[in-house]
Amino acid sequence: MDFNALKKEFEDRMEEELAKVNFPAEFIIPGVLGFIGPVLMHNSAMDLDCTFEAYVKLIEKNGETSPEWDLQAMTAALNGIEKTSPKNLDLNLDQYLKVIRNTRTMAAKWNELVKPIEKRVGDEVAAKRSQPGVNGQKVIQMGPRKTGYKGKRGK
Repeated sequence: MDFNALKKEFEDRMEEELAKVNFPAEFIIPGVLGFIGPVLMHNSAMDLDCTFEAYVKLIEKNGETSPEWDLQAMTAALNGIEKTSPKNLDLNLDQYLKVIRNTRTMAAKWNELVKPIEKRVGDEVAAKRSQPGVNGQKVIQMGPRKTGYKGKRGK
């Protein structure tokens, strides 16, 4: 298995794992996720650098008050809010700064939850390096990104 195949497997597995784990409701800051509507109106899945599945989840969650957000949807939501301008969110700069600070507070919790998942998936995928490659050579080790998983582009 070559490096690109391992990388794709890691990213696919991360998407699967993130979809299985909910973001704790007690760490959702009131009002932050209310900006999903404007985020969706001004950004495509490609703009948000998320999968089609994550984008669909955002559409389904738009306007919903349910505290159940899986980590995959939360990735797209938090990144989307930060990628959207204050003008497109209909906020002045002071309001925007408060929203971004709250988004980053939630992102810190997200990172805390994702790190062990990232390590476990990275270790599982990296274990394949000990398997012989096409020509009997070992494959390149693949592990989690040091900067934290941020999602991937649509398939």
